[in-house]
Amino acid sequence: MDGVLANPPLPTPPTGRVLARLPFDSTNKYAAALIGRGGSRYPVCQGCAGRLLPWLDGALAPDGSRLGRADGYDRGGFERRIRAMTRAGGRVLLLAQKEIPAGQPAPRRLSPDGGGWED
Repeated sequence: MDGVLANPPLPTPPTGRVLARLPFDSTNKYAAALIGRGGSRYPVCQGCAGRLLPWLDGALAPDGSRLGRADGYDRGGFERRIRAMTRAGGRVLLLAQKEIPAGQPAPRRLSPDGGGWED
């Protein structure tokens, strides 16, 4: 999944049909939905940065372009920015999303135990 750590404006989350949803609760510390559009599926999560950070393998720049490890995405740098924001009294929410192209296996449902997506 790609995370976003930026001031508004944020990249626009995908739109389409909601295939599954997991409402926010204090145990999971995130809300999630699986969006279907044009044969592709998009897991989208919003919630506590500390909870979602382990799932990330990249980030989205404010212009919406993807930064993967090959592009210089640095999870440690992301974590340091989050810690600095929380130390300054900020409440940090993370928006994470991923495109799963048509024809590739995608999770069928959300795990309510906070474990993420289940196949």
